[in-house]
Formats: sequence, structure tokens, C-alpha cells
Amino acid sequence: AIDVLHHTETPGLGDEIDYDYFKNQFKGKTLKQLKVVKMETKEYIQAITGATISSRAVTEDAVKNGLLLLMEKFGQEEKKADG
Repeated sequence: AIDVLHHTETPGLGDEIDYDYFKNQFKGKTLKQLKVVKMETKEYIQAITGATISSRAVTEDAVKNGLLLLMEKFGQEEKKADG
């Protein structure tokens, strides 16, 4: 699971990046599945309505890039986000 340590998002919009319903979407996802989409999905990460940029920042800039950096540093092959 992921955790948002700090944010200055708008209450009721972007601050939903810290809500369980958003964070729980990351469980079991592969790197290829760390993609934000606006439609309802179980395969990818569903964007928060009205906060697509915040959703992408967490998904692609933080989680995906963080995993890529760790994999590069430790020579790991792709695994699921919770694996």
C-alpha cells in the first residue's frame, strides 16, 4: 500500500489522494498498470474526479517513478506494487 506523507491539496478535491479508496487501487498493480484513466477501471488507477493532475502526480511521478528508481538501484525485475 502507499501512504501520502504530506500534501497541500484542495479539500474535497485533490486531498482525496490521501483517501483509502484511492490509495487501495495500487495494491497488486504492475508498473504497466500504474496509469491514470478517467473511466471506472480495475486494471489501472481511476483518476479522482476534478483532480486528474493530482492523481497522475501520485501515480506516475511518485509511485511509478519511485519503483523504477528502486528497481534500477537494486537490479530488480518488475513486480506488483505490493509484492
